[in-house]
Amino acid sequence: MEALNGTFLVKHNSPGGEQRLKITFKVDGNTFEGTCENMDVTYPLLNCKINGEFIEFAYVQETPMGPMKPSYRGTLDGDTFSGKVKLGGPYGFRKFEGERM
Repeated sequence: MEALNGTFLVKHNSPGGEQRLKITFKVDGNTFEGTCENMDVTYPLLNCKINGEFIEFAYVQETPMGPMKPSYRGTLDGDTFSGKVKLGGPYGFRKFEGERM
């Protein structure tokens, strides 16, 4: 999973419109850590897992409606990272797509 190392520009729709995130991954063997930058605020990635071909993680973001914890599950195909994000509450799942920067 060394190919995951690096930064991706990830986009998905949310109740507040299109979200554009910079997600940086740092792989160490079969585990990884990283950060998510959203609206000039950087959040640490949580619950980072490599589950077969799937890459899973979350982060906690403060919003006017209280904390949100988007949870991502996706796959890497070359320089493309895509899958679904669970936004929580009534917002359900949304597709996301990302490209290596």
